[in-house]
Amino acid sequence: MNSAQYKNISENVMLPFANQNLPTRRIFQHGNDPKHTSRLVADFLQSKEINVMEWPSQSPDLNSIEHLWEELARRASQVAVGNADEKFNLLPREWILIPQSKIEALIDSVPRRCKAVADSLWYPTKY
Repeated sequence: MNSAQYKNISENVMLPFANQNLPTRRIFQHGNDPKHTSRLVADFLQSKEINVMEWPSQSPDLNSIEHLWEELARRASQVAVGNADEKFNLLPREWILIPQSKIEALIDSVPRRCKAVADSLWYPTKY
């Protein structure tokens, strides 16, 4: 994916979803990948008056999706499969089986994670 594709997804998927499902006062978060921080994307977000959270580099403590990937990997490792194709094919099923409560707990933990990272002066935390 490049910055133009990322901007396109942000404009045509993320923004309509956010406008329909989220409060009007919100903060957008993405990582420091070059496609996220490109001038094209920054200009788009600014033109739409989208507030973007400052994001420290190398910050898995704050990235909830990383914790979901770990959960998915844990679940997938508990299923015996014969080859890589079988493992790959079980991932969507295992993803759906992650309890909504787990996802909500990760979302709810974001303010605590942000505070912990700020308190640690951007160094790694217990998360």
